[in-house]
Amino acid sequence: AGDVFPLNSPLFRLLSRFSINSAAAVTVNSSFTKAAVEKIASRTAKVIPMGVDLRLFSSASASAAADVRKKHGISNKGKMLLFVGRLAEKKGVTYLIAAMAEVVKKFSNSRLVVVGEGPEKQQLQKQVQQLGLSDAVVFAGSVPNRQLPPYYRAADVFVLPSIVDSKGDTEGLGVVLLEAIAAGTSVVAFNVGGIPDVVISGKTGLLVQKKNPQQLSAAIIKLLGSSRLRKSLSAAAMKHIGKSYSW
Repeated sequence: AGDVFPLNSPLFRLLSRFSINSAAAVTVNSSFTKAAVEKIASRTAKVIPMGVDLRLFSSASASAAADVRKKHGISNKGKMLLFVGRLAEKKGVTYLIAAMAEVVKKFSNSRLVVVGEGPEKQQLQKQVQQLGLSDAVVFAGSVPNRQLPPYYRAADVFVLPSIVDSKGDTEGLGVVLLEAIAAGTSVVAFNVGGIPDVVISGKTGLLVQKKNPQQLSAAIIKLLGSSRLRKSLSAAAMKHIGKSYSW
């Protein structure tokens, strides 16, 4: 998807159109990317999404998840939010941190664990300090993919606040959503790119308007306040990805 969305240069669009029209077959990772490709060239693209190893991401033990919570200072009764991804503009973490300012007013024992590195890390850390959220947001750094399942299982809610960035790039699908769902975690995301293929709002998770921290905090608070809702969305989401996104 990164090869499709930011192509603002007429020369690159021309080269892309030539490449697509010259190909024997064209595949894309989501319905959103399909529409973008078919807008560039007069070809029909086949959606073949990225997949996830369901066994790997559902394999974390309760004790491993408890160790993650303990490592980041989250009690058994505390609420853990999780983000996994590169700390870049496209991922929209600044909006998640802004939303946390409201979440902690309702759930003072909640904590956001941010997994990943990237060019926006220092600015995000500065934002956390300015909002007085130093006790509520943890930057965990990079975590190898095979060590992520306990993080997903430990979380009460996984959040992917991706946006359309200043270069026009956005989320082609959102594989981390698949990973979180496979671990049995409920999800919230901004309604952009290929995310709606995975998160069917109100059925497999909650979708909110992009760049809207107020809607994002409201959705997070709604999920944190209802274990029944989290379980029902998670069960439906696991069924959805098991059918369409399993390797």
